[in-house]
Amino acid sequence: MITFAGLYAMLAHWLCMDSGASGGSAIERSLSKLEQRYDPFPVNQTTVSLSREQFEQVADRCETTHVDAYAKVANDERDILHVEGEEGTELPGESVELTDRVEAQIHETVREMTGIDCEIEGVESVTIAGLRDETESDPETCYRLVVVFEARYQSGTVTADACWKPAPRTPTALSA
Repeated sequence: MITFAGLYAMLAHWLCMDSGASGGSAIERSLSKLEQRYDPFPVNQTTVSLSREQFEQVADRCETTHVDAYAKVANDERDILHVEGEEGTELPGESVELTDRVEAQIHETVREMTGIDCEIEGVESVTIAGLRDETESDPETCYRLVVVFEARYQSGTVTADACWKPAPRTPTALSA
């Protein structure tokens, strides 16, 4: 039986092999590792155009087993932990190597960025991000994996660069 993550990995691999883009086999390996370790999770795919400078900063990481990992830490009131980022608040995270220590790496990142200790409970979602240089007429696509881990607050007090925000309300019905 093929899982959604497996299907997306095959698609990413096919796209990379077909277009000469980079990162396909690393995406396959990373998705496979996540599938083996965690309950099923949704996988999305998107393409983002970056400035030449931004693309050059991330392109060399496309061939590695590093993923952009974020922790969606919830407290008992179901508020979500955020940190100050370049464009407002965002989930705490960084690029980590997808090893047997990934949960410890994310835990350490959250503690360093926010002062909060958390427990990783699973994977909320995975996005295969196709990255392109917007200045190129026929740009190469480089693939990165973005993983949002679900986590539960354990202890600690937020630092000045972090805050708790209410979780977004999910609509129960669409109105006409």
